[in-house]
Amino acid sequence: MARTNQDGLLPQSQYCLPRVKACLLFFLAVPLVVLVLAFALTGCSNREQVAAISEEAGEAEARGQADLAITRWSSVLKLDKSNGDAYLRRAALYEIRGLTDKAISDYSEYLRLPIAKKAPLKDQFESSQAADPRNSLRYSAYDSQLDQRVFVLCRRGMDHAKQGDFAKGLQDIDEAIRLKPIDPTAYVYRSEIFDLKGDPEQALASLSQAIKAAPRDPMGHMYRGSYRLRRGEVEEAIADLDESLRLDPQSAAALMHRGNAYLALGEYDKAIEDLNEGVLVSHKAPELYIARGTVLLEKGDVAGAFADFNHALLLRPNDPMLLARRGYAQLRQGNIALALADLDEAIRVNPAEAYFYMWRGSVLIATNQLDKALTDVNHAIELKPKEALFYSLRGFLYTKQESYQKAVQEFERAIALNPGGQEGYNNLAWLRATCPSGEFRDGPEAVRLATKAAELTRFSLAPIVDTLAAAYAEAQDFEKAIKYQKSCLELIAGSKSKPNDEMRSRLELYQNHKPFHQPPPGTVAAH
Repeated sequence: MARTNQDGLLPQSQYCLPRVKACLLFFLAVPLVVLVLAFALTGCSNREQVAAISEEAGEAEARGQADLAITRWSSVLKLDKSNGDAYLRRAALYEIRGLTDKAISDYSEYLRLPIAKKAPLKDQFESSQAADPRNSLRYSAYDSQLDQRVFVLCRRGMDHAKQGDFAKGLQDIDEAIRLKPIDPTAYVYRSEIFDLKGDPEQALASLSQAIKAAPRDPMGHMYRGSYRLRRGEVEEAIADLDESLRLDPQSAAALMHRGNAYLALGEYDKAIEDLNEGVLVSHKAPELYIARGTVLLEKGDVAGAFADFNHALLLRPNDPMLLARRGYAQLRQGNIALALADLDEAIRVNPAEAYFYMWRGSVLIATNQLDKALTDVNHAIELKPKEALFYSLRGFLYTKQESYQKAVQEFERAIALNPGGQEGYNNLAWLRATCPSGEFRDGPEAVRLATKAAELTRFSLAPIVDTLAAAYAEAQDFEKAIKYQKSCLELIAGSKSKPNDEMRSRLELYQNHKPFHQPPPGTVAAH
């Protein structure tokens, strides 16, 4: 107990001590409060900066300025290393640029974040959808963090596979399936990886597993239908897509794929009907406009086709896949300079996409720059060695170079890689029926191959029926040659396209009991 003086008061020194202590506490507390306030203000300032820079990044994405958007998201991550949204958005942009190493790194950083730190994913992958021609309508909004993790594992797995590391890719997919075995998403990605690996049966089996895992989810049927279409199994594809649309009649993705299937059969009106409905359902999806533009181009509606292509690029400016598709359409119209401009820019933005080199190679073939074209097609095959279309194009290029034996080998390789696709059969049949060099012509074999191509497309595509007519003429069956050449001209008359003079002159040849053979080397036309 404190001692007091005679008046019962504390000594003067005892009064002073509490005051000194109070002063000391005050002087210690003030800097601490200032420091806390400073941290708080800094935190507010950082949050404001992060929000402002994130907005700039989003605007850059919308304008198609991928490099600027990447820079802005990098600035966000310097301020906030736990910003999951920034990792995801930057990874998506890296995928567009073909920078899979960097995309994998960002996805890995995202997966290392504490669960509570992860931002809602929702519809944040619009900018990544151009990395794959089949991506745009794949992703629905993911509401749970588990779904987010499944999705990110699938994206990282796919990027590993694109680098040729299929083991790591499948490991990520297996983990995604373990986390949520009833979600068809991971099975769809596993199918994509098996397809890249060159194992189409396993790819198809994975899509069947997606249906088994979630039989009421339309996704499995939609992607199995899409994959069957790529394999040339058009009837089976339409059956799957019909089922997907039964489960979800408003699926813009399924409508787009079924429209593409009808296009493969030459049923342009049905294709347009599906794609028009898809646009009504999802009017901001550029792939729908590209798909519809492609059908309109086949029908001969050039103005309508390019209106759709240009609108797609308004929705997603500078997107490399959209630029490349418009470039290929420019080629179809003979606009060589415009085609090269679009394709050069697409390759500059994403030099890792094989299809861009194939399309540019087609432009270079059209301008008779055969050596440059061969370089592009070879590079496409290096990037994607299991794609049958690339071998068909290289085979055609070899015919331009008079290397007919090499052409035969390329067409046969295309058939082996995709026995359900018509391109390999049709191209080899054309060579066997019309080759300038007699040693490579074989009428009965040409009929067999051309019949297969025609059956796969239900005798509905004019160029393939034209090949069938030429094959029968080479086999000296001029009655059937005349029949199918007339059918070819009728198919063209039913569209806005105009038959070329060669098609009419071939009919006259067959009526005079003469086969059609290609003109001398150096003037071989694309078929």
